[in-house]
Amino acid sequence: FVTYSVADGLPSESNGPIYVDAEGRTWFAPIDGGLHWTKGGHVGTVTDAGLAHDAVYSISGRGDELWLGRRRGGLTVLRDHGGSILSETYTEAEGLAQNSVYAVYQSRSGAVWAGTLSGGVSELKNGHFTTYTAASGLSSNTVTSIAEGPDGTMWFATPNGLNALSNGKWRVFTVHDGLPSADLSCLWVDSAGVMLIGGAGGIAWLSSNHIEARRDVPEPLRGQIFGIAEDSSGWLWIA
Repeated sequence: FVTYSVADGLPSESNGPIYVDAEGRTWFAPIDGGLHWTKGGHVGTVTDAGLAHDAVYSISGRGDELWLGRRRGGLTVLRDHGGSILSETYTEAEGLAQNSVYAVYQSRSGAVWAGTLSGGVSELKNGHFTTYTAASGLSSNTVTSIAEGPDGTMWFATPNGLNALSNGKWRVFTVHDGLPSADLSCLWVDSAGVMLIGGAGGIAWLSSNHIEARRDVPEPLRGQIFGIAEDSSGWLWIA
């Protein structure tokens, strides 16, 4: 392990989300606010769109776009334009469900999903927002994580179960469907197309719309799961 700290030029040692873009830049957001990147030993800071004074909860992207879910500032996109970073921000005034965006995900189609703290989830597609709430079929208006299945199904983790949106129809999975807990915090679709689900009750797998929570996993994987990722060798890393 190599540890980077304030002594190495980082602005803070309390950091939240991390994202590596297509250019190899590692983006990171301190818990107390701001957005920074590091590459080749250099550290940069983005101050556009008021980011220096707002916390970033979530980072996603595709190609030359970086999408940020913010504590107070809504949904911000950063685009690399000839070496310059251009920003654009969407808030409730543009149709976003809520300015507190906890989870953000850019799908393969280019649509951007913004899961909020208490206002449901908004889809930004072709410049227009569509919002889904508990009244639409979500099991909770709090969305903690978003993932996309191999077939294009969108998945949403909430404190009240797992939600699937496919062809305009919602389906909710609960402990009765095999989840070890309905209080979910993270989702990850691995290279084999299997979705891993992390939450207060440990880790579970979903394949072919069937949830399995194995009891032979190590003891730590039966406790609170905060994050899941897969490396280039196929190993899963679980926080």
